Amino acid sequence: MGLGITRCLHCGAPLPSAERTTRPRLYCSDRCRSRLRRWCENLPAVEHEAEFLEDVFHVPRDPDEAVLYELLALQNSVIVLRSVARRARPVVATRLADIAAVLEGALRKHFGSVIGDGLREGTAGRPGGNGGGA
Repeated sequence: MGLGITRCLHCGAPLPSAERTTRPRLYCSDRCRSRLRRWCENLPAVEHEAEFLEDVFHVPRDPDEAVLYELLALQNSVIVLRSVARRARPVVATRLADIAAVLEGALRKHFGSVIGDGLREGTAGRPGGNGGGA
C-alpha cells in the first residue's frame, strides 16, 4: 500500500514507479534523498529557528502565539483524521481512529483548559485564521 506520495520530497519531481521495491518511494533519486538528509542536518541554529519556522512553516515568532497555533493545528488534525477514517478501508480506518483518539486524549490531558471543546464539537479553526473546517 502506497502513501499517496507522487512527488519527490526534495525537488518535487514526479516519482518513478516503485515496482521493484516493497517500500513506497519518497525521492526521485538517491541524489535527492542525500540532499534532503544533508539539508536537514544543517537546519538553522537556534538563534534563527523562529525566523526559519515563520518563513517556511508560517509559525508565529511569538512563543505563546506559536503554541496556540500548533495546538489549533493538532485539533484540526484530529478532526481530519476522524473524517478520513470514516471513508478509509477498515484496516486503515481503525488505525486512523486510534491515532485521533490518542492525540485527542493527549491534547485534553495537557491542554484541556486551553483548547476547550473544539475537538468534541469539530469546531476547531484553521491556523492562519479562516475559522472554518477542512
